[in-house]
Amino acid sequence: MCRGDSADGAGPAAIRREPDTLLESGIRGHVQNLLGGAADPAVETVKPYSVILKNESGADIVGYSLRWAWTDSTGRTTFHDVFYHNLNTSTNSFYRLPAGSGAFVSRDFAFVTYTRPLRLSPSQLQEISRMLGQAAVTISLDAVVFADGRFVGPDQARGYSQALAATQGEKALMGELLSMHAAGQTDAEVFQWLSGIANAPLPGPGGIANMDWQAFHTRTMARALLGFYKNSGSAKVFAVAAKRVADTDLTIDRIAFNSN
Repeated sequence: MCRGDSADGAGPAAIRREPDTLLESGIRGHVQNLLGGAADPAVETVKPYSVILKNESGADIVGYSLRWAWTDSTGRTTFHDVFYHNLNTSTNSFYRLPAGSGAFVSRDFAFVTYTRPLRLSPSQLQEISRMLGQAAVTISLDAVVFADGRFVGPDQARGYSQALAATQGEKALMGELLSMHAAGQTDAEVFQWLSGIANAPLPGPGGIANMDWQAFHTRTMARALLGFYKNSGSAKVFAVAAKRVADTDLTIDRIAFNSN
């Protein structure tokens, strides 16, 4: 269906930290194909702890959840989960994985088509340094969401809850934004309100197990809309919101999973 290979050639089970001399030429070539021949320092930095996710299912994939497991020298394991998705975008977008294509997936970013140089924040670089000190780092594909809404996988990372929350929170946010605009509130008032949501702390005790995913995705979308506003102006934001509100939500259907 959908399989992953270590971006440094180590295979899907254990991600090693050896130098590039051990890279398999096929995997290295796939990374270069995704980059279009470009050299990106951020990609090189995360590559030892990344995978190439190949969609061999015959159907488009619009979301994928992966789990990074870090095991230290004492044998203690901690988990770091990431869910990349374009659940509410009908066209081929940043994370959408068409049948037969591949994606570069790291804990910090993912892409199917490389469009711009990528950057790592100081905190992300610090986390990568922590990974270097682990006895073992493993990466597993935890779940995928197909374009028809099928959700398949063991879902240890709670991607199903995220998928449901993403489709609900984002649309509610954009509907409220459009209502404020239609009621005659100024751009300054609308985007001050949006900024409040983007910068608000998440409710509850926090942590993956207790996360309010709807609040999380609402805040994430608010931050994205503020980015559109900064780079392209309010008209762009209102156009994006109007299209999203008009779209039919993807119905997420969890399929019984058998690892065998």
